[in-house]
Amino acid sequence: MYFKKTENASEGKDRLVLLISTIIGYFAVFTLKKADVINSYIGAIVLIFLYMYLDFNITNIFFTSKRTTFKIYIFMVLEIMHFFMMAFTLKNIFVYFVGLGILTYLITIDEGKVELKKIYQFVGLYTLIKVIFVLTWIVF
Repeated sequence: MYFKKTENASEGKDRLVLLISTIIGYFAVFTLKKADVINSYIGAIVLIFLYMYLDFNITNIFFTSKRTTFKIYIFMVLEIMHFFMMAFTLKNIFVYFVGLGILTYLITIDEGKVELKKIYQFVGLYTLIKVIFVLTWIVF
């Protein structure tokens, strides 16, 4: 994983532990919701917040630039609004990937082509987390 240059190994491990605990928490809340232990509305709100927190942690692990992280946060909020306000169609999936391509281009401009491998790893992980989020909402 990529960490800040001033960061020591224990802080990097702490970030990974936080990321893994967020993922475990997400699926624990999902399981509790499917078992009808918690209310549907509370479960939905908690899952959305855990998803946003997970994206926030992934962004902070990969990038340190405030410009880059701000762009990713704006994209994250727009994608959540897009996901809940639009129908789940191929057109909307295409719009999402076009937006992700634009975000990748903007990050490449900010970070430079030297960091291209790191950017592609981030986009791949970000897309994987989004696919898992969408699949859990389909089952939800």
